[in-house]
Amino acid sequence: MLDSNNLYLIKNQDEVDTLFNTFFDYIKLLTPIPASDQAYCRQLFTPIYASKNTLLERQDTVHKYHNFIVYGFIRNFYIDHDG
Repeated sequence: MLDSNNLYLIKNQDEVDTLFNTFFDYIKLLTPIPASDQAYCRQLFTPIYASKNTLLERQDTVHKYHNFIVYGFIRNFYIDHDG
C-alpha cells in the first residue's frame, strides 16, 4: 500500500503492460510516441489501483501527480468560498 488513501501498487506485469499499452494507444491518437519515449515513461510512471471513494488530491496541497484513468471514472469537485 502506498499510503492511507487506499492506493495500491499494481505488481502483476501483465496488468502493468495492459495499462501502459492503453495509455500509449491514447497518446497515439494525439501524436506519435517513439518506443524510446514509451520506455522512458515506463521508468517514470507508476501504475496504481485506487479503491472506490478514494480522494486523490486534497485541498490546500501542492499536487505531485497527474492521473490517467484507464478503468472506471473520476469525479472532480470544486468548491469556492461560497460553498
